[in-house]
Amino acid sequence: MSDARCTSGRDTYHDSTHHHSYGLTTLSKVILAILLLLVLSSVPVYLVIEAERKQKQRDLAQSERRLELRELSLISSRSKLENKEAELGWSEASLNLREARVQSRESKLKADTLRLSSTQTHLDSLNARLEQKEDRLNNLEQELDARKSTLDTIGSQLKARAKALDTRDQNIDKIQDHLSSMKALLDGREMTLRTAKQRQDEIQQSLEALLESNKIERAELQMKQKEKHVFSTTKQPAPSDSVSKVGEVAQQIHDYIVKDVKPEHDLAVFQAALHAFSLYIYNRDDVRTVVVMGVKQLNLAVNDVVVWEVVNAVVSAHEKQSEMELVESDDIDEGEEEELALESEHNGLAALRSADARTKTKKQKAKTESDERMMDRRSSSTSGPSV
Repeated sequence: MSDARCTSGRDTYHDSTHHHSYGLTTLSKVILAILLLLVLSSVPVYLVIEAERKQKQRDLAQSERRLELRELSLISSRSKLENKEAELGWSEASLNLREARVQSRESKLKADTLRLSSTQTHLDSLNARLEQKEDRLNNLEQELDARKSTLDTIGSQLKARAKALDTRDQNIDKIQDHLSSMKALLDGREMTLRTAKQRQDEIQQSLEALLESNKIERAELQMKQKEKHVFSTTKQPAPSDSVSKVGEVAQQIHDYIVKDVKPEHDLAVFQAALHAFSLYIYNRDDVRTVVVMGVKQLNLAVNDVVVWEVVNAVVSAHEKQSEMELVESDDIDEGEEEELALESEHNGLAALRSADARTKTKKQKAKTESDERMMDRRSSSTSGPSV
């Protein structure tokens, strides 16, 4: 605007000077001077204004440049924002996808939680069942232990019974061996009796002519006297003497056991003493009865098992001795049979009859004693320690 004003003033000044150059007055000169002064005074103002204008133009150019730069930066920022918005869109989409996935996972977790809760309840029920089964198994185990102990006791009892049966079988074998030996002995005796009977028949045939009454009476009288002489020389101890002997020896055993004898020596001492006094017992006495009577009479401080073992030992020893004596008596009987047979050849049929009767009596006696011993063995093997 200052430039427009300057140009308009100049134009006016030239026009006025051109048209009114001659008619200027002093006033016009004064006015011209004033105007000149004004123009001269306005020159620095113009310069200042021009400088300000140029400065403003510079400022405006700088501002435009700044604006352009700012616009460019804004454009770049806008592109960045658009890119960021796109990224945010992608991020939002991914977040939506993740949210959907999380929701699906949450639904799966809820379903899994429900399944786990149902599984937990099922496991609790199974645990309760397992505890019940464990209790049942414990009870069954206790029952099995009890049955096992029962079976062990039964097994031990069966072993004891088997052992007892083995001992019985051994005893039966011994008895059978003894019976076989006795049978062989009886067969031998039967053969001797047959030969003796044949001799009797021969003697009877040869002595039929010699059967006179006086000779027969004389022979019978001689045989009776001989039998009286034989029976008067033999001494038979009574069972009461045996019982008293048992009492005396048992009292000695009791006194010996009381005097601080070691327990492992009691049985040996008891067996030795009973074996010693069993030799005094007569063959026809019941050894076991006598021993038990002696033990009960003195109330010996020995248990039933020891007494039973001692009794069996005494009986076995006594029976062995009796068998030996029986064999010796059989040999003596055979010798007597031969002597009687020879005597009957001289003394007649009456002596032969008497010898035959005596032989039958001794044979019956030996058979009875063997049967009694066999029955005692069977009763001792089956009854057990009942003393």
